[in-house]
Amino acid sequence: MVKRVNKNIKKNNNLLKKKKPKKSEDKKLQKEEELSEKIENEKIENEKEENEKEENEKEENEKEENEKEESDEENTEIKEEQKELENLDEIMNKNSNLNTGVIYIGHLPWGFEENALKKYFNQFGEITRLIVPRSKKSGRTHGYAFIEFKNYEVAEIAANTMNNYLLFDRILKCNIIEEKSKYDRIFRKWKKKFEFENKYKKYIENQNKKKSNEEIKNQIQLLLEREENKREKLKDLKINYNFDGYKKIVEDFKKKYNKKKRKNK
Repeated sequence: MVKRVNKNIKKNNNLLKKKKPKKSEDKKLQKEEELSEKIENEKIENEKEENEKEENEKEENEKEENEKEESDEENTEIKEEQKELENLDEIMNKNSNLNTGVIYIGHLPWGFEENALKKYFNQFGEITRLIVPRSKKSGRTHGYAFIEFKNYEVAEIAANTMNNYLLFDRILKCNIIEEKSKYDRIFRKWKKKFEFENKYKKYIENQNKKKSNEEIKNQIQLLLEREENKREKLKDLKINYNFDGYKKIVEDFKKKYNKKKRKNK
């Protein structure tokens, strides 16, 4: 009997030992499940965040599009208003051009430009438009001008009286332009004000401004290269002529500079 009891006890112990590892396996399974749950939760949260971002971006894009549409509408309205004003101006100009007269003035003396022309020709009648064509590069006048008077009769009188008139050693040539369709083409840039640019003054300022060390070095190298080219040309022509030139000046300057360095040491 005792032996049987002992055997049963041993069996129970063995069974208990075999069951223990099951607990560890359960724990592992639990941990894996927890990890998987965490991962799923993180994925869900990330998806939510992405969705929120996409929604925010969509809202911002919609706002921008609405703003652009509003601005485009405003711009179109402004452009339409400007076109209407331009059309009104054109209509007014066409109506006003019915009675106006334009004269051509050629052989203008030097310096007799817009202000002088306006002052001189105002004695005949009211001037509506005036233009003195100029060159784009230099800004100088081409020696002729166009003046529009309010009345056609006044323009005829001015052209007849000023034709072959001697002014500052120049004989003026004046003619009236009968084709009124050309008026707008002649005066298309009459409102543009001429701004004189003194290019000679700018050139002097650029030449006299302080130069950097690199610019001075480049200038000296250029002078030396030109000098060497001259010497080579003289050799090719078989002319025996020696001159000091810039090379000697540079060498003397270097010697003086080195002496000063030695003294300072």
